[in-house]
Amino acid sequence: MLGMKRGLLAVVLAAILFGAVFYFYRSGSPNEGQSPVAPLTDTSQTSSDTSAQNQGNASAAANYDECIAEGNQPLPDAADKCLTKDGHVFVKGVVE
Repeated sequence: MLGMKRGLLAVVLAAILFGAVFYFYRSGSPNEGQSPVAPLTDTSQTSSDTSAQNQGNASAAANYDECIAEGNQPLPDAADKCLTKDGHVFVKGVVE
């Protein structure tokens, strides 16, 4: 009788563990099937000094419309977001 209870307990614990692993595996990739988000830094320059990179690419934008007006493009997977060359993201309609 005690052996059957241990066996049942082992099966229940294994099922719970399997369910938890499956849940975390599936929730770890929310963008599955979507294109990745653009990098937040300008990688086109070869200098290793990031402060020097950002000084030449400083953006004066304070909102989404100014970001677009500077010539920056909306993100491919989120048209309501604009990424400046220095890594700032502006969302259309959101005032900071």
